[in-house]
Amino acid sequence: MKAKVYTLVVFLVIGFLFFSCTKENMLPVCVFMSPETGTGFLIGSDVTLYFEFNDPDGEINELDIYINDLHVVSTVNEKAIYSWKTNNEEPGLYTILCIATDNNYAKTTKSIEISLVNQQTTMGGPCPGIPTITDIDGNVYSTVLIGNQCWMKENLKVTHYPNGDEIPQVFLDDQWASLADNNTDDAMCLPLNDDGFHPGGLYTYAAAIGDNWERDFNEGQGICPFGWHLPTNEEWRILEGTVDAVFAEDDQEWKRLGWRGMDAGEKLKAANKWDYNGSGTNCSGFSALPSGFRSHESGEISDSGIKSIWWTATERSSQFSYDRGLDCYIDKVQFNNYYKSSGYSVRCIQD
Repeated sequence: MKAKVYTLVVFLVIGFLFFSCTKENMLPVCVFMSPETGTGFLIGSDVTLYFEFNDPDGEINELDIYINDLHVVSTVNEKAIYSWKTNNEEPGLYTILCIATDNNYAKTTKSIEISLVNQQTTMGGPCPGIPTITDIDGNVYSTVLIGNQCWMKENLKVTHYPNGDEIPQVFLDDQWASLADNNTDDAMCLPLNDDGFHPGGLYTYAAAIGDNWERDFNEGQGICPFGWHLPTNEEWRILEGTVDAVFAEDDQEWKRLGWRGMDAGEKLKAANKWDYNGSGTNCSGFSALPSGFRSHESGEISDSGIKSIWWTATERSSQFSYDRGLDCYIDKVQFNNYYKSSGYSVRCIQD
């Protein structure tokens, strides 16, 4: 009896040692070498998909590549190159999916997104002959050419109107909350974010339009430098349609309120500073930062790191004006209208 018990114990110990010494299987690795996620391509071009694979503790059993739901590659090699002919594809976002399976049948899944567009759009570089623009305070801003439009690449932070008058700076929340929703209660502030960067000024609508266009030199100039102006709804619509992967600027999509487009917001957002991994690809070069906004009700600065909202020059009524917004959670652009005493950012566009 003792011999049987002893034998059983030996088997249990050997089994324990065997299983405790067995290494945990390491998952295979799939690396996208090309293209980078967020890249846009013209329909009709050949898109080269290049992947590398390895298994740290074994070997690759199978490699599968999908474009959306279409299976395009199956291989056992450690490298895979696929030339995607896009002549017959539709414009829009496409998900490139890689599934790597090792010799223990463990799988790793990884994906990127790219876009196909109907027309070649020039964007991201400085405006020809105008790489920078200087405001009345001496602040220097970079420019960016997006399609046929020349935009400032940064939010305005000027503290004076084009005629030299000072824009009233309001520091206390209750003072801001007491501002009226009209074209004469002008105010601004220059918030400093927690990590020490200035995302630009926040302005009431009256300040943004130059106190009802009385303190600038040209109709619609607002607080923008000479030769530039506060963009209208129409100019924002052109910007959105230029960068969006699916909806062109003349599409009905841009005529409604709310969150619009497919990925215009993602392409306008800067590649950093946005909370909750909500940064964009910034392939447009617009470099939108999450400056937040100042509430017309409480006077508090809210949603820094999460949202950014810009005034347009287009009014809806005596109390409301139209705006554009971006959010860290959403890849679209918001078209809205709100109280004129709200504190929003300002971008300028060349005349």
